[in-house]
Amino acid sequence: MKDEVVSYSINGHDAQGYLVIPESYSPERASASRGGVVVIQEWWGLNDNIKDITRRVAELGYVAIAPDLYNGQVAKEPDEAQKLRMEIELGEAVKKISAAAKYLKQDHGVSKVACMGFCMGGTLTILASTTGEFVAAVPFYGRIVDEIKLGLDKIKIPVLGFYGTQDHGIPVESVEGFKKELDQRGVVNEFHFYSAGHAFFNDTRPESYNEQASKDAWEKVKRWFKKYLE
Repeated sequence: MKDEVVSYSINGHDAQGYLVIPESYSPERASASRGGVVVIQEWWGLNDNIKDITRRVAELGYVAIAPDLYNGQVAKEPDEAQKLRMEIELGEAVKKISAAAKYLKQDHGVSKVACMGFCMGGTLTILASTTGEFVAAVPFYGRIVDEIKLGLDKIKIPVLGFYGTQDHGIPVESVEGFKKELDQRGVVNEFHFYSAGHAFFNDTRPESYNEQASKDAWEKVKRWFKKYLE
């Protein structure tokens, strides 16, 4: 695989992202490739964990990019992460995410792009699903914020969500309510709940990582991508 930090344009300015191109990718056959994926960071930033997940996605044969929403800053402590999170505006972050999808299409020739994200990135994944740039969305433990509720009618793509029943920051009822709204609108969706807490997919944080839940979720992610990106 080839990985590098790349720049792409958004509203006349440059944004950066971590790009990974799989060995199977061929520019000459890009339209027949297995698609692309935008991977969206947790509130920590574009750290080694998100880069590792981006590489795991590329190992499946998809061109993958993780936008750098904090412009090079990475938090180590929760207070620092909270500060960085509060400094970004969700709508502007979604623009960066959408621009990353356009970059994959225009510069790497993929015709279909999915988005997946974790924690803050899970919320942004759902918000990005309203932009028309993506064919599928995979949010991990993203909060159902007011901006999502206001944009429900704009969500048209299949949504695959993962949550922990022991996640004290995200009530199961809020996710079930979101699913009900999608069902009523005829949006294809699946939501899976594990006996786990927040950030159960992050294997760099032993206090929250749940190996069984993570493995099961990853298999479901692979199935979802295969269905909607190939």
